[in-house]
Amino acid sequence: MRISDAQWGVLWQLAEHGPLSAVEVMMPPKMDGSRRIKIECHALNAATLDNLCRNGLVHVERGSTARPRNAVGKAGHARTKLTITLTDEGRAALNQQDGGGNG
Repeated sequence: MRISDAQWGVLWQLAEHGPLSAVEVMMPPKMDGSRRIKIECHALNAATLDNLCRNGLVHVERGSTARPRNAVGKAGHARTKLTITLTDEGRAALNQQDGGGNG
């Protein structure tokens, strides 16, 4: 299986530094298209996370969901805490394709 440079970078970071914490925001403002989810994480975006999950390279554990309120009491967009971990398949893909997604 070929993985992109972005996917390889996420797998490498998980292997080197352990699980990633992120926040999934549903229906954030100013997002269009079919994907209406934003991932607040420095290492990846929703499309990369989706591809890695579909290929079984990472495991996502969803935690609590909150709808924060602003100063006037209006409920915000649902925010779910995520923990992203590397699977055995992800570790094998990383070792097989050492050095990036080029080969």
